Order: sequence, then structure tokens, then C-alpha cells
Amino acid sequence: MKNEIGDSFFSIIIDESTNVGHNEKMMAYCIRYFNNVSEKIVTDFLGFQFVSSATGEALFKNFEEFFEKVGIDLRRMIAVATDSASNLCGVNNSLFSHLKKKYPKLFLLKCICHSLAKCAEYATAQLPSALEFLLRETRNWFSHLPLGKFVYGNLVKSLKGKLPPKLTSLAPTRWLSFNAAVKQNIDQWDSLKTHFSNVVKEGERDRKKLCVTAQTLLTMYSDQSNFLYLLCVNSFLDTVNSHSSQIILTLLAHITICIYW
Repeated sequence: MKNEIGDSFFSIIIDESTNVGHNEKMMAYCIRYFNNVSEKIVTDFLGFQFVSSATGEALFKNFEEFFEKVGIDLRRMIAVATDSASNLCGVNNSLFSHLKKKYPKLFLLKCICHSLAKCAEYATAQLPSALEFLLRETRNWFSHLPLGKFVYGNLVKSLKGKLPPKLTSLAPTRWLSFNAAVKQNIDQWDSLKTHFSNVVKEGERDRKKLCVTAQTLLTMYSDQSNFLYLLCVNSFLDTVNSHSSQIILTLLAHITICIYW
């Protein structure tokens, strides 16, 4: 790989993670460069490195030690790509801030997926927190009660002639992943409302089957303002998701031009 890189400029893609089983922190390195043999831009894996500390200063020291061991000249490095973690790309005492002091022309590219997810997260923070409760608890209701899922499936089949798609579970850190869950709840809104209405009525007849969660969800599904909020959320999540691939490709094109230069 060193021979293929030669005197080409290159970019480094990094991410820091934790090995949960052994409670060890690791840094993963990839390199993007112009391959002199195949005459094309290549992204390749360099390796892992165990790190004792995840502070910016410690990561900077480990970063330089890793490349000294590998034998790649960091003076040819023009860009670093990473996620939005403060210890990797924060303004003060981050890996990038230390690299920037030593290599002033270094360019930073944050993960576009993380950035877009943050934009969506901040936007949804202006909406009622009950919306996330509605999506999450509706999914949990059927995952914890297989019989309820069976009853609901039969209800939808009798109303629409086919079984409903499985509700999507929510990723705790990615609002963009809510898109599928929002769409499914919008499509099944009336069916879900009818289902929880039936569950509450059955609980009123038999106190042993009374469920507070079902009552809460029925109240929320009976409130049309929640439906309107989901329509709003669905609209901007659709927009962000549909444009994200185009944004990523455009930025990668710019980085490729920089690397080739």
C-alpha cells in the first residue's frame, strides 16, 4: 500500500469505539488516496489501534505513533474525516485541533450522516416529546404482547384485506431512522386507533385486562393534532433522507478532487 500511495496526497478516515466485551478503546484507520498502480481513487483499511485514553491529546499522540509505525508521511495528509464526537473534531483539545496546529492546511470533513441526523434531532426537539413516546410504545406494545399482535393483524386484514407491515423499532440515536416508523404509523393510524379502542373497551368490561398504556395510546391516537405533527415530521424527514445521498456524493467528489490535487 505504501508503494501504491507513493508521493500522493491522502485523506484519513477515523473512528473511535469501545470493545464492550473487554472494555478496551480502539481507533480504526482508513486511508483514501490516488493509487499510482491502478490510477484511480482508492479507500483502504489501515488497521486498528488500542488506545488507553480517549482525550484529544492522547488520541493525537496515538495517531502520530500509529503512522510512524506504519511508515506513512503525515506531511502528505490533506484531510481527516470523522464523526461529530467532540474528542475527535471539537474546537478545543480534540484530535483534529492538535493536528491542525501541526498541519495548518489540514481539512476536516465531519460524517454527513451524523450531521444530518443532528439537524433532524434539533428540529424534532421543537415538537412535543409525546410523539416519540407514541412511536416507541406502540412498537413495544406488540413486541411484548404476541397475542395483541395477532389480534391486530386480524383486525387490519378484515379492514384492508391484508396483514399490516411490522412496525419499525426506533434507533435511540438517529432521528433519521424514525422515518420508516413515522410512515407506518401514519398509514396505520385508523387501524391502530381502532385496536387500542377495542383493548380499552375490553379492559372496561374486565378490570383484570385494564391497561394504562393502552388507555394512554388511545388518547393519543384520538388526538388529531398528533397525526398532524407526524405528517409534518414525515415531510422534513423525507426531504432530508432524499437529499442526503446527493449531498454525500457531492462532498465526496470535492474531497476526491482535493486528494488528486
